[in-house]
Amino acid sequence: MHRSFIINIYKVNKASGNARNYQLYFKGIEENVPVSRTKFEIFINEFNSIMSSNHK
Repeated sequence: MHRSFIINIYKVNKASGNARNYQLYFKGIEENVPVSRTKFEIFINEFNSIMSSNHK
């Protein structure tokens, strides 16, 4: 099954995982979102960029 998610990056509380799977966790929400290894690296780079620009 192929799934896609639209997320509000400002609601992401934590991003974690290992070589087999990655997950995004959200503030106030019990569900998490799986992220592929390829997309996780892209996501984490964008996430860090957005978060660092918001804290300047």
